[in-house]
This record gives sequence, structure tokens and C-alpha cells, in this order.
Amino acid sequence: MLLEVIFDNIGDFQQVHCIAPLLPVIAGIGGLIGIIITYFSSKKKPVKVETIKENGICILGPELSGKTQLLSALRGVSYTEFHHSQMEKYKEFEVFLAGEKIKVKAGFDIGGEEFKVKSYPKLIENSDIIFFTFDSYEYLNNPEYRTNDVNARLFFIHKHIGNKPTVIFGTHLDKFAEGDRKNIIKRILNTIKNEKYSTLLEDNFTVMDLRETDKLNDYLKDIIIK
Repeated sequence: MLLEVIFDNIGDFQQVHCIAPLLPVIAGIGGLIGIIITYFSSKKKPVKVETIKENGICILGPELSGKTQLLSALRGVSYTEFHHSQMEKYKEFEVFLAGEKIKVKAGFDIGGEEFKVKSYPKLIENSDIIFFTFDSYEYLNNPEYRTNDVNARLFFIHKHIGNKPTVIFGTHLDKFAEGDRKNIIKRILNTIKNEKYSTLLEDNFTVMDLRETDKLNDYLKDIIIK
């Protein structure tokens, strides 16, 4: 650009000849400018690449306890998009848990039939975070459900889980009358306070209506994953 301006304003060869000695200086200035631009370009801050930890999860629990509803909330998709089959594959997705974004590996949404409990050890082995759901209303009002469908599974999970974190939901809060909701968690904990598997409910246990996705997402942000 500088040379173009000079030549545009010079009328004859004599004038060009006169400034010829200046050309090395001009070239030197251009080179210096290039060095300065290169220097400051190299001083730009590096782009921060976010590292997303990849995890496997499994969602366990009796039939009609909210497993698929929880999975749909974690994935950020509508619950009505799911077909209630015995086993449905889902693709990998990202979710915000315990204060960080994690990538969840592809997996299967399995049914809650009793015979599926035999698959729990393998599912737990292949997972980094274990979710468990149960119908809290049935738990407190149906002794058979409490003993056979929930406590027996908690015992089984405790036996195979090792140190992996668990997140447990008592679901169907909407089944309770408004005045009966205050002490639900305390009542549930009291039923198993002398059992070894009660430790599963120490860190991440709550009772809620999984349809309230905003409350669910807020809760998941504060769970403890050791």
C-alpha cells in the first residue's frame, strides 16, 4: 500500500530514481510491521476445550416406578416419545449432574419385572452412576411392595454396588394428600434404619413428582457423586 501511494504521486523516472535508496528502508519497515503482527498474534490466549467426562448409567427399580420418565428427563426429551417396551435403546447424551456436564454412554431402558433383577450385577458393573426409583406411596401403604419390590432390590444393589454413587428417587409424590407429604422421607428412612442397605439413601435420596422437571433438574445439579 505504501509503495502504491509513492508511485501514484511520482511523475517521472527521475523522481523514482531519487527515492530508490529509500526502498530498503521501506521494505524494512514492512518487515518490522509483519514481525509485530506475528508477535501479537502468537500472544492470543489459547482456546479452552471443555473436557466432558463420559459415564455409564443404569436406572433400576420396580415396574411403574418412573424409570423411563426419569431417563426422559435426563435426556431432555418428552416422556411421551417413549414406547413402553421391555427394553429400549437410547443414544449417548449430555446432562448436568453434581455441578458438571457429563456425557452418558448409550444404553438400554429396561423394564422393572422381578426377573430383571438377575441382570442388576452386570448393569451395575458396566455403570458409573446407579439410579433407583420406587413408588413412595405404594412403599408406605403396601407391605408386600415395600418388602419384595423395593427393599429386596435395595439389598441386592447394596451387595453389588461397591463404592459407586447411587441416586434414589421415591416417586409419585402426587398420590399423597397435601397434608401427608411433610414427613414422607423420614417415614421411609425409619423403615430401613437398621438395615445395611440404608446407607444407599444417605447422600442422594428424595421424594418427588418426576413430572416436575424443573425441580428434578435443580436437584440433579446438587447431587453428590464421590
